[in-house]
Amino acid sequence: MLGLSSGTGALYAILAYGAWGLLPIYWKLFGAAPAAEVLSHRIIWPGVFLSGILALQRRQAEVAELLRSPRRLLLLAFTAALPTFNWGLYIYGVNSDRVVETSLGYFINPLVNVLLGFLFFRERLHWGQTLAVMLCSSNC
Repeated sequence: MLGLSSGTGALYAILAYGAWGLLPIYWKLFGAAPAAEVLSHRIIWPGVFLSGILALQRRQAEVAELLRSPRRLLLLAFTAALPTFNWGLYIYGVNSDRVVETSLGYFINPLVNVLLGFLFFRERLHWGQTLAVMLCSSNC
């Protein structure tokens, strides 16, 4: 494990969920900026940061190998497009005063994922998971 005590993990969870709860206020500060511009910054700057980390780790050969594989690049482009669409829709929703609706979408999304797993992958839930889904579903 990471050597974290349960208290530290709980603190990190509270901080992460607190930050996630405050995120709409952060996006709202950019209300004058178009959602596409905010989204572009959210994609470009982590990319620059990650490139720096990869350079420090001397992993350019792995990146070069990836760039020579059209199949992998296509797969990466597809998987990158999914959260890009998600983030863009969320930022647009917050900037157009639809915070409650976008938050509800993020609340319902895991329930839809569970339903899709149940229907398409024949996943079965144990009693704790079933109880969690029932409690979440009753709040919708």
